Amino acid sequence: MCVSKAGLTLIVLLGLVVAVPQTVVAQSRFGIDIFGVSYHYQSRTYLDASGELRHYEQANPGLGAEYVVHSNGRFVVSAEAGAYRDSKDRTNVFAGPALRFRLGPHLLLGGALVVMTSRTYGTPIAPLPVVTAHWKHVGLNGTWIPSLARRESGAFALFSTIYF
Repeated sequence: MCVSKAGLTLIVLLGLVVAVPQTVVAQSRFGIDIFGVSYHYQSRTYLDASGELRHYEQANPGLGAEYVVHSNGRFVVSAEAGAYRDSKDRTNVFAGPALRFRLGPHLLLGGALVVMTSRTYGTPIAPLPVVTAHWKHVGLNGTWIPSLARRESGAFALFSTIYF
């Protein structure tokens, strides 16, 4: 049986969900990220390596995990990791810390610094802005992924988080 890198990552993440201590779950510090969708605002198409015109994928399915390291009335610090299919239909595995400031009872604004495997983005480390609207056990997250290369399109992406 051959398991892809994305498949292996998802198996590891699901294993972590099962292995998470009940004290962490009881404190609502752990969340599962469900990826999502993207919107490419500069172009709907790109040229692949062979010169063929292709459409960016707007559906980007995947799973991730969030662990809240620290949370108070002003900010939230978390560790993020996951894997998803990016807009060029490639697997992207990422991990890194995020810092978000509270703007209200249900709104957070900040950023994440992630290390990733994406060949699409063009750099292994990316600072990404993140906005989160959250309620008791559900969060809706948005990020902006700027274009780093000419003839590429920047994108806005949405994903959800389910907190335990």
